[in-house]
Formats: sequence, structure tokens, C-alpha cells
Amino acid sequence: MCGEGEKSIESVFAGLGDVAGKDDETYMVECLKENKHLSNAMVKVKNDVYNAHNGALEGEPGIALIIGTGSVAFGVDEAGNAHRAGGYSYKEGDLGSAYGLGSLAMAYMGKAYDGRVEGSALTERLLEYFSINSFFDMVLMYEEYYTRRTSVASLGKIVTSYAEHADPVALDIIETSTDEMMLMIKGIDKKLDLKNKAIAISGSLGQSQGIYRKRLLEKIEDYDDAYAMFNAKKDPAFGAALLARDLAG
Repeated sequence: MCGEGEKSIESVFAGLGDVAGKDDETYMVECLKENKHLSNAMVKVKNDVYNAHNGALEGEPGIALIIGTGSVAFGVDEAGNAHRAGGYSYKEGDLGSAYGLGSLAMAYMGKAYDGRVEGSALTERLLEYFSINSFFDMVLMYEEYYTRRTSVASLGKIVTSYAEHADPVALDIIETSTDEMMLMIKGIDKKLDLKNKAIAISGSLGQSQGIYRKRLLEKIEDYDDAYAMFNAKKDPAFGAALLARDLAG
């Protein structure tokens, strides 16, 4: 907010998670410009992947991978072309994310319980964790946890800890999840003409030092060893400031 004697706001970039198209952008610009301090400012609204990308790569072309509770990949090339892969919502699966790890673990648990697949120490741990003693316990557990996104995502830490001890089910979940992240990277790589082969990684799962990150980096290198991989350089707020500066020219 600007008080008396302070400089006016020239431009604002707002990256918002629920913005999904032009109608949302226009509506939010109108809402922001109702603020008297922004009425004469240049205001632009886009989905929050834009400011996350600009912060992670400090405004440079490349791919941003966000791997936390959810997952999404977003790339921008030198010509300004942009492409997004994943990140629809947890109902699509948020594949590759902590939620994705947790949901796969829950699926394995059910299959191991009724004999469809071979169980492991991980599935036994989950049966104990959820106090599963019958078919109906399993049904009620799935019904209760279906919409509890953060609770399911919290199981990701259990999966990665068992994967570090070579649990076969946990390792299979890690392989499946990192394969899903590779599909996002490949989808963007095919859509864009990136000269700057850079992948910036953010999110608690993506930046954690362990088998998940190790396998992901190995797969990226196997796909194209020209890619430089690193943790996000700056946060989304910094990215929004860069975009606001660009908006002001």
C-alpha cells in the first residue's frame, strides 16, 4: 500500500493458483484495479506457474519443475512460447508429487491386503498406520481419505523412507513417480524450442536429498545430458517482481 508522499505503484504482476484462463485473468485484473493504489497501475494476472518459473530461473528460459504436495512442470523458450504439463489437480492424480506417492502407496496397500500383489514392509506399515483389520476398514479408509489431499501427501515421507531401505513396493512407487515427471519434461521439451537447456526444481519432494531426487536426475540426464539441473534460484515473489518490471518496460 502507498501512503502520502510515497511513490505510486507503476505495475503489478499477480500469479494466482486458481487462474485458469482469460476470463479469470480479466476478472482478477478488474478486482485488483478497484484498489485505489492500483487504479492507474499496469496490472497483469496469470496462473502462479509464471511467477514460480521466473523466480526459479531468474527470468531465463528453461523448465521449472514444482514437486511438492502437488506437481507441475512449466517451460518458456527464448521466443516466449510457454507450455505447461500436469498440475490439473489432485483429482487427476498429481502424479510424481508427494500426493502421487501417497495415493500409489494406498492403492498398493489394498492390492496387497486382498492378495492381488505381493506385499512388503511398506504395505504392512500402512495397514498398521490405518488400523486395517477388515475389508470394510479398507473401504471406510478410502472414503475418508479420498479428499484429504495433505493427509495423503504426508504418506510420501513414509514411501521415501522405505525406498531408502530398498523396500520393493516403495522402489516401484519411486520409479513410477519419477517416470511421470519425465513425461512432463518430455512433453514440454517437444512443444518448445529451448536453447537454454535448464531445469530448475522447487518443492519439498523435488529438493529433498534422497532416492526420489537421485532417480529423477538420473533419468533427466539419460534423456538429454545437455540439461543443467539445479534447485530454484529464487522464490515466486521474486519472479512476480521480475514480471512486474517487464510489464513496466
